[in-house]
Amino acid sequence: MSRLRGSLLSFRAVNASRFRRRAACGLMVAALSGSAVVLSSPIPGAAYTGGTSVDAARVPGARASEGNATTTRLTSSANSSVFGQVVTFTATVAAPVDHPKPTGSVTFVDGTVDIGAVELSDGVASFSSSFLSEGTHTITARYSGDAIYAPSASPALTQTVMKTGAGVLGGMDARLVNGSALTKIPGAEGFEELGADEVRQIPEGSLVDATRGIVRITVTLPDGALQSAEFSLGVFQVLRSRSLITITLIGGSFAECDNGQPGTSDTVIRQLSANATGRFRTRGRHSSATVRGTVWSVSDRCDGTLTSVREGTVAVRDFRKRKTVVVSAGESYLARRRLATRRGPR
Repeated sequence: MSRLRGSLLSFRAVNASRFRRRAACGLMVAALSGSAVVLSSPIPGAAYTGGTSVDAARVPGARASEGNATTTRLTSSANSSVFGQVVTFTATVAAPVDHPKPTGSVTFVDGTVDIGAVELSDGVASFSSSFLSEGTHTITARYSGDAIYAPSASPALTQTVMKTGAGVLGGMDARLVNGSALTKIPGAEGFEELGADEVRQIPEGSLVDATRGIVRITVTLPDGALQSAEFSLGVFQVLRSRSLITITLIGGSFAECDNGQPGTSDTVIRQLSANATGRFRTRGRHSSATVRGTVWSVSDRCDGTLTSVREGTVAVRDFRKRKTVVVSAGESYLARRRLATRRGPR
């Protein structure tokens, strides 16, 4: 028995010596029941767990070569956003040029809390949520790595979620009725497409591009009552004063308008068509129109702001004349622009 024990100890010592010499050369091979584990470099603390290969990117202490490094970039679809609004975070994992796209997964983290994990598709992973609480969130995206590429993490992204209530138009929704439309909340970098089945809550000061569709704006008043209006053919900003919602026309350039005599140009620079079942006001460059349950349109032209009424009545405030004109169905009113005063030679 003592001879057998001595032989086993001698065998283990010899094999351990061979193992160390091979590891020093940068290649470790362990013979276990006819299987082999091949590692690209000696890794202190790595343990064999079975199988014929080990993912070096997932082994503690493993370091991929510089050529296998990745970078992860994170973007937000809407920043800042409103509580309850759907926000989509998109992580893009980039590999060195002329290398295959990374695979694996991306974990989205809010502070220290994992909020979602998504598999990469063509190097991109997106995660959507409408459950972010009011306040400031620090969002990061952590790429897991794969058999070729090393893990990486994105720089922190600060996501601001605004509350509804004071200073914000609470209980206001934008819904696409027909065609296509875009919205942009204050502080956002650009416009975001409004989905066909989406009801999006937007704060005061938001912009809506309804030039190619019809958008319904629904507002919840302090007493719980609802009022809504549908808008099309233009771009507008939504503002609020108590229970009155003001829709202001924006966009277009008046540079092409002449600076000459009155009535020299009826070119339309921007316009908006509206159908309201509540109390709304549209505001153009030279007049505003206050309505309640009316179908009307407003156009900012080179010669003034034209309000046309199809149904109901509209109270038009002429900024230049400082008077209010009631316009009935089938009628129109043009609030002419203030003409530049020409001075003759002295």
